Amino acid sequence: MRLISPVALRQYIAFRGFSYSELGVRSDNSKSLIGHLATGERTATSPDRARRIAKALDVPVEALFVPEVSTVKRDTRHRAGVPA
Repeated sequence: MRLISPVALRQYIAFRGFSYSELGVRSDNSKSLIGHLATGERTATSPDRARRIAKALDVPVEALFVPEVSTVKRDTRHRAGVPA
C-alpha cells in the first residue's frame, strides 16, 4: 500500500506521543521502516504492515494508506491459450 503523506504519518505519531521505535514495537514493524515511511524515503509497504501501523495509531488504514494499483497492462491471450 502507498503512504498518502509522510507528514500525516508524523503528525499521527506525534499526536499519540510515540517514537518511531515505540510505533515499531506496537505495530510489529522495524523502527527503520517507520522512520523511512515518516521521512518519505520509502513510500509503500505491504497491506499487512500498513494495517498494523494504522491499528497501533488507532486510525483507519485509509487515513494513511491507499492501495497501489498497477498501470501495467498485461497481454493474457497467450496464457489463456489464445493465439496472439
